[in-house]
Amino acid sequence: MLARTGKELVSINSHRANQVAELAIEKESFPLLENWKLEQSEFSWHNSRFDFLLSRGVKKLMMEVKSVTLVREGVACFPDAVTERGKRHVEELIDWQRKEGRRSLILFMLSRGDGEKLRVCREIDPDFARAVERALNEGVMVRAFKSNVSLSSIEPGREIPVIE
Repeated sequence: MLARTGKELVSINSHRANQVAELAIEKESFPLLENWKLEQSEFSWHNSRFDFLLSRGVKKLMMEVKSVTLVREGVACFPDAVTERGKRHVEELIDWQRKEGRRSLILFMLSRGDGEKLRVCREIDPDFARAVERALNEGVMVRAFKSNVSLSSIEPGREIPVIE
């Protein structure tokens, strides 16, 4: 499902971000995930289900995808509403790294093509923002990628910087 805001097409189906991310993993479109293979979708760990478990040999990486639809003056912003579930996922990604000794990744997928950078919207959800800050301090990878959205397809785009 698509919406239009000005000239920009926006995918408003949050599950589409996962499909675009999965396609990018399979095609090795994300340089940081080169040589990582999709081991499992909807991976359960503790009290949550995460989007993907990737493997590279014996190494494992748990990945959570966040669909981003809000852009203000070229800056993508997540979340667009308070997300207790999102905060819990971030906290469990930190625990995964601590307890399992494995890597984790929060992947912000812009469901539109006009964001040039991403920031966590502290003014919308300060608890989520604090959780992401803790995750960064603990070594959780945090990345953002654009999507190329057209009437006929949504494809993975290029990486954009995550700013404070």
